Amino acid sequence: MAHSDSHSHCANCSPQPVLPRVVNHIGISVPDIDAAIKFYSESFGIKCLRESNTYSAAKSPSIPIFKIYGAALKEVRVAYMTSGNGVGIELFQFIDPVHEPKQPYKHPEGDLPFDYPRSGFFHVALTVPSVEQAVERVKELGGKIVGEVVELGKNKAAYIQDPWGNVFEMIDNSFECLFANT
Repeated sequence: MAHSDSHSHCANCSPQPVLPRVVNHIGISVPDIDAAIKFYSESFGIKCLRESNTYSAAKSPSIPIFKIYGAALKEVRVAYMTSGNGVGIELFQFIDPVHEPKQPYKHPEGDLPFDYPRSGFFHVALTVPSVEQAVERVKELGGKIVGEVVELGKNKAAYIQDPWGNVFEMIDNSFECLFANT
């Protein structure tokens, strides 16, 4: 079956994508790296690859993180985790300068459940076997559901917020399976 011209921009329909289709890792800033490791491993099943490291510009000024983040960064703690499909989760606890918590988004018509109208990333989606069970586990560990569990055809999804305000979508099928050929 031929694809219509209206879908010619879709990477799924293109014979040779310009860039690789692989997400390597996602960086998340948190105020307490130990609590974040516990939360992400116990709620999402994300594994820690090794012990977290504290990096100091005074002790190791030539390591890559200080070349990337600039002179204002003096000290940071980093943990490396991985999801079931190999996408990395890199946790950062900024010590100097100190981590700044997200401020609630104030909308003229009242508070929004999270800051989705702002520019930039506003959620990361994780594939889970059971959305309802994932939501319950997140709530047990100090997170909360945003909105409600919704049906997407034969699938389900829900948005949750971790204890630090980061928003994740829990969905019970892969992105490709949900949206290919629709």
